[in-house]
Amino acid sequence: MHLRTRPLRLILAALALATCAAAPAPEPRAQRSANLSHITGTSRKIQMFLKNRYLQLLPDGTVNGTTDGNSEYTILQRATFKVGLLTIQGVYTCLYLCMDACGYQYAHDLSDDCLFQEHLEENNYNTYSRIRNGKKTFLALDNRGRARRTQIPMSRQLGNLSTYALTLTRRWDGHGHKPTQCPPRRHRGKLKRPPPRHRNCLQRLQKQNLRHKRKHKKANNPKKKQRHPKARRKHENSTTTTTEVSWDESTMSTMSTTTDAEFFRSATAQEAVGRA
Repeated sequence: MHLRTRPLRLILAALALATCAAAPAPEPRAQRSANLSHITGTSRKIQMFLKNRYLQLLPDGTVNGTTDGNSEYTILQRATFKVGLLTIQGVYTCLYLCMDACGYQYAHDLSDDCLFQEHLEENNYNTYSRIRNGKKTFLALDNRGRARRTQIPMSRQLGNLSTYALTLTRRWDGHGHKPTQCPPRRHRGKLKRPPPRHRNCLQRLQKQNLRHKRKHKKANNPKKKQRHPKARRKHENSTTTTTEVSWDESTMSTMSTTTDAEFFRSATAQEAVGRA
């Protein structure tokens, strides 16, 4: 019995030694600390494809689309800024994708205009939008690959405009390009909101702010009390009825006097005729 079990023990020992030799050596502690890929979160390099083109950020601040998927300006860095907001940065230009209050897109340094909301749509599509002054603006391209202004009210659905805003994202493999090292983003308590870059947008905002101030001033004016339309209508009806009643009384008084005089005249005339 002892002779039969010895070969089995030898075979098991040989297998254990083989597995230990085949296992990779553990990484040094310094190397494990330098590898921070497990805590980078959602920060990754991607390419965004919408309206049959790749989104690119040019050094002069232009945002448009191109059919060249190998262009270095199409490589973007997607990172989470805080809960519900993210930033999209060009890897080679180090500029951020931004959108002003009127929906015009541009590339610039990090500001309040460069924070987007990401929404998951059907068929693996995403939409990137911002909410400003009760309106929702979407990242979109037109048929020619130019940045398209797509702005709708909050109560309205995207509908047919989704063909310009639906976006596909894919992870960049990192072959054939050596990206530049952008300076790290410093932590800021609150990002500044730059003025609009387009003159038309500035004029629109001024008119919109003026309308809002007038409306707010009328609503908060204690001296001028706004009456309900029905109450105003009742008040007008009451005034008309009072005037009508006064007119009727005057006319009736005159009519009553005239009728009395005629009655007496007729009575006296009848008596005179009877006596005759």
